[in-house]
Amino acid sequence: MWKPANLKGIARREIQLEHKIHKKRLTRVSSRIDNTPPKQMRHLSLNSKGKYLEESKKNLINSSNKILVDRMLKVTSRQSSLTRPTKHSLLTNRPKQTEELSRITNENFRLFHRLNMCKPHYPIERSEQQYKVQNRIKQRISYQNREPKKLNHSQILFNPAVDKIQSVKCLNGTNVVFVL
Repeated sequence: MWKPANLKGIARREIQLEHKIHKKRLTRVSSRIDNTPPKQMRHLSLNSKGKYLEESKKNLINSSNKILVDRMLKVTSRQSSLTRPTKHSLLTNRPKQTEELSRITNENFRLFHRLNMCKPHYPIERSEQQYKVQNRIKQRISYQNREPKKLNHSQILFNPAVDKIQSVKCLNGTNVVFVL
């Protein structure tokens, strides 16, 4: 006799078979709407104006580079005023001039090295605080269509040891607050 377990297995296989057939049919379905991309227009794919602009930009950069190279060559090929003989320079003065030039060059190098090794002393916290205060004031002025309210010291973030607040009365009777 037929057992209910067998009926359930047969039903499950039948559902799987129907699902396979359904998947095959879905793969064979052709679309009713044309989904192919439109034909590419030749003038759009060439982009001749863009190529022309890029080429002219490159030419301009190359010509300016050539001019700069020529100027640099002229400057480097010139004799310095110390090596070029002048009416007033004497042979006895030349060693002294070259010594002075080397001293200045060394001093400039040491100064350059000191500047590169120096750490910045810019107070970042203070500048961020000022930025926040200025933004709050700007927002309050821009969001209010009426005259801006007079700001109290408690409404503004500031450091009284470093910052100073000055209130100025304008001609139209409004008060403007500045953080100095």
